[in-house]
Amino acid sequence: MVPGRERRLVVQRPCDDPVVGVAEEPGEPFVPALVVGAHPGGLGVHAQPFADVVVARRDGDDVDELHPEDRPYKAGFVGVAAPGCTVVVQDDAGRELPPGEVGEIAIRGPVVMKGYWNRPAETAETLRGGWLHTGDLGVKDDEGDLRIVGRKKDMVIRGGYNVYPREVEDVLHEHPAIAEVAVIGVADPRYGEEVAAVVVLRPGAELTSDGLRAWAKERLSAYKVPHLVAVVDELPKGSTGKILKRAIDRGLFADAPR
Repeated sequence: MVPGRERRLVVQRPCDDPVVGVAEEPGEPFVPALVVGAHPGGLGVHAQPFADVVVARRDGDDVDELHPEDRPYKAGFVGVAAPGCTVVVQDDAGRELPPGEVGEIAIRGPVVMKGYWNRPAETAETLRGGWLHTGDLGVKDDEGDLRIVGRKKDMVIRGGYNVYPREVEDVLHEHPAIAEVAVIGVADPRYGEEVAAVVVLRPGAELTSDGLRAWAKERLSAYKVPHLVAVVDELPKGSTGKILKRAIDRGLFADAPR
C-alpha cells in the first residue's frame, strides 16, 4: 500500500488483526507511524521502489517465508538490497561511506535502467561512474540495512546544519493531533533557511505552534525543531496522493516572527 492509503486507514478505520502490512511507494516516503497506526500489532513488510529501479526489501524471498525472530523489522528502514543488486551510500565525490554516515544512495545491477528515452542530459546526470544516482539520501546501519533520510533536493540547511525533512516528519507524525505533515525550508535572513512544518490536524484535534514546538523539542535536536508552524485544511497532492512540497505556499510564513 502507498502511504496515502495507509494514511486513510489510520484516520478512518485502524485494523486490530495481526496482519502483514505491505508498503510500496515510488514517490512518497514510508512513514513508520502510519503503518503502526493502521495495523496495530501487525508485522510491517516494506519494499522500496525507487523511480528507476526496485532494489531494497525488508522480507525474505517470499512473504510466506518471513522469519521475524531471525530478522526483526526495523522501523524506518527499508532493508537490504535485493539479490543481484548493489546499493551503496556515497559522498559528493562518489566515495562509499561507512555505516552511520548520510550520503546519496547509488545503485548498480541488472535491474537498473539503461537511460531516459530521448533525454541524454538527464541520463548522463543520473548514470555516472557505473552507478545510478537516485537523488535520495540514506544511511546504512552496521548490519547493512538501509534507511532513507529523504530527497537530496529537499534537504534544509539551517545555519550550516543539515536538516532532513523526512526525519522530522517521521517524528511529527507520532503526535496524536497530526494527520499529515510536510516539513520544508523557508528562506531566512539569519540562518539562510528555517525549518517549517505545515500540518493537517485530525478531526476535532487542537494544536498550537508553541505546543508543537515544545513537543518536538523533547524528541529532536534543537536545530531540527520547526521554528515555523502553519496549520492548514489540506496539503497539495498529486494524482497518486503524494504530497507536493513545491506547491506549498511559502507565503503561509510571511508574517511569522523570526
